[in-house]
Amino acid sequence: MNIIIKAILSIAVLLMISTVTSASLHNVTGHIYEGGVGLTGVTVTDNESIDTTVTNATGYYILDGYTNQTSYILTASKTGYTSNTLTIDFLDANLTGKDITIVKTSLTAFITSLTSIVTGLTTMFTAIMLVFMEPPLVLFIAVVLFVFIIGVIRIYIW
Repeated sequence: MNIIIKAILSIAVLLMISTVTSASLHNVTGHIYEGGVGLTGVTVTDNESIDTTVTNATGYYILDGYTNQTSYILTASKTGYTSNTLTIDFLDANLTGKDITIVKTSLTAFITSLTSIVTGLTTMFTAIMLVFMEPPLVLFIAVVLFVFIIGVIRIYIW
């Protein structure tokens, strides 16, 4: 009989401990920004590996499972961007509005600018080619080139 009472008391104590532990878990929320705009696809994690998430389309994140430890360090990272960190402290409450700003790396910014330049040049080249591809103009250019070539041949051969 004593064994049954001890087992029941042990289970009751474990249930109370797990209830107290689960009641003291907190979450942290915020946004990851780049140039004042929420950034999608940013990985947000903490230094204790408690939780990891990826930001949604507005740059919003939520991490769960934190206790009243003195502090945690959150890290926001995405390929092509410089990672940034934020230190947070839980004092028996959930934390909101813990925003982090990250910036593009220099190479990423350069490639983005280069892409814009190439796109602009391609558009301009296409417009020019459309002008020169008009049949009367092509015929005119062909005639001018033919006369020029005949003139060069006539000077050097005849």
